[in-house]
Parts: sequence; structure tokens; C-alpha cells
Amino acid sequence: MAALPVVIRCDSSRHMGIGHVSRCGALAGAMRRDGLDPVFLCRPLPGDQRELLRNQDFEMLTLEAETPEEDALAFARVARRREARWMLLDHPELALDYERGLRAQCDAPLAVIDGQFRQHDCDLLLNANIYANRENCAPTVPGHCRILAGYDYFLLREEFHDAGAVAAGAPVGNPRVLITLGGADPDNLTGQLCQGLAEFDAQCDFDIMLGPANIHGAMLADELALLDDARFTLHRDPGELAALLAGCTLCVSAGGVTLGEAAWLGKPVIALVIADNQRRTVDTLAALGAVVEADVKSAPARVADLLADPGRRRQLSGAIGGLVDGHGAARVVAALREVTGTRVAH
Repeated sequence: MAALPVVIRCDSSRHMGIGHVSRCGALAGAMRRDGLDPVFLCRPLPGDQRELLRNQDFEMLTLEAETPEEDALAFARVARRREARWMLLDHPELALDYERGLRAQCDAPLAVIDGQFRQHDCDLLLNANIYANRENCAPTVPGHCRILAGYDYFLLREEFHDAGAVAAGAPVGNPRVLITLGGADPDNLTGQLCQGLAEFDAQCDFDIMLGPANIHGAMLADELALLDDARFTLHRDPGELAALLAGCTLCVSAGGVTLGEAAWLGKPVIALVIADNQRRTVDTLAALGAVVEADVKSAPARVADLLADPGRRRQLSGAIGGLVDGHGAARVVAALREVTGTRVAH
């Protein structure tokens, strides 16, 4: 099978988080396993996590651009130089006008990853949110566009495949509660949550996962030292997340990509909406009985309730388990190979 060059445009920062880079890394890994040739194009931004891509040995090019127009020109230039079979865009700040400018400069078909139902000019749209389907995505794209929608296309990172066997066994020792509130957590909700959890006299251990773009690590370490509570362990290496999630009894998570990872592992979750774009995912999963929704103030009480109720935890695990089957990235790669990229006249 011939190598298929794919140029991927995505960014990360303290402001936008690391989700776009994370899921593109998962997809690029599936591309590489299928013999494809992904290359990343990223801007240097405050708190960016390009290192996550470098650590996976992906080729990464630095994009220096002051305007969206310059950005699109640079993207098109790289795609032409690489003779890209596909361009892929995953960016919260670049959409329809950017895509039109990009396509005017390069004939390669364009795939877009977006969960916000913005208008797009593309040949393939991926919206891997649980609430997405062909019907609600179709009005946002041209008629010829291939639509991949829903958790069938959830982009699961390779380390979570490896962690699946760990999740099959019951945690040993005290119950373990994993706290993971996203890659950045700009408002330090993690610190507020830890303060609330410390007030509960539960016999359990708390694993606190700090995202790689979190700037509050030193302050949180000081706060936990002042609590002098041996139940709390602070983790800073994002590579630990899969094992921690697989081994936990209960997870308190932001409403982002971790919810899909918990679904793959069948873990009971208390879900917090910490950004507007998480609301619909959390509402949908809560309506299915697959998560318990809470906020920072109510989450400690929900943790105590669920630790005392193994039956309810089994209920939640049964409802969320199976929603993600782990083959989403492979399905997307297959679609990229299948779609001809034939473009309608502009």
C-alpha cells in the first residue's frame, strides 16, 4: 500500500488546551501504523504542547504566521511541496474563510475535525462527539463532503489500548479516585476540588493528574503539602494518565476527551463542565445514565456517595462501557483512503 502524505494543521496553548493536538496525535498514530506519512504544522504559542508530538517521533514543522491569510498560504505551500494526498485541519480559530483561502492555493482535498457545528468548505468532516450524527452535521458542509460522526470515530490514543487489560481487573487496596480536569485548567479548579475532597473522611486515595499546560503545579503542590493528607498524590507526567484511569475506582473528569477514554475503559465518571464546548457532551452522557454531572462544589459529595455505593458504580460502568470500541482512528484512516477527494467547482 503506497504511502499517503498527509499534512496536519493543529495548535495547542494554555488558552485552547491540548485536545486538538492530542486527538490529531492519535489519528496520526493510526495513519503511521497503516503505512501513511503524517507531518504536523504547528505555531509556537504560550503553553503549547508540541513536545507531545515530538515525543511520538512525528515530523513537525513550525509555522510562523501573523494572520490567518499568511497561515493558509504557509499550510498550502507545505502541502504542495509534500505533494500531500490530504490536508487535515483541527483548529478552533480557523474555519470557513480560512478553508476557502487554503483551497484556492492547493488542490489537495481537505479534511476537517470540528465538534462545534461551524460552517466548513471541506471534503471530509470528522465530528467524533457522542451527540454528532450525519443529520446535524450535514447542514455545515458541502453536499459532496463525507461525514464521519459520533463515538464510532472517537480517536483513542494508543496507550489506552494498552491500558484496557489493566482496567479489566479490580483495583487493589484502597479505592482510588482519579482527578483530571483537562490539559490546562486555567482557573485551578483542581485546587478547589482537592480542598473540598480533603474535608471528607473517606478511606481512599486520590490521584491528581495535572495536564501538561497547567501553570498551577507549584501552587497546587504547596496546597497539598499544607493539607498534609497522605491520600493525595500529584502526577505531572501526561504519559501516566492511561494507567491511572485504567486503575482507578472512580474518575472525576472535565467534559472533554477523557470521557471517551473512560468509556473505552468502562470507568464510572463524575463529569464537570469547565468550558462551554463541553456542555453538550456531558448533557448527552448524563441523559444516557453514563456519567454523574457535578460542579466543583458538589463533586466531593458525589465522590463520597459513589464510593459508598458499588452498585451505582457498576451501573455507571455498564452505561458508559461500550460507547467507544477503540477502532475510531482506524475507521477515519480507512475513509481517508476511500474518499477520492473530488471537489465541486468553486
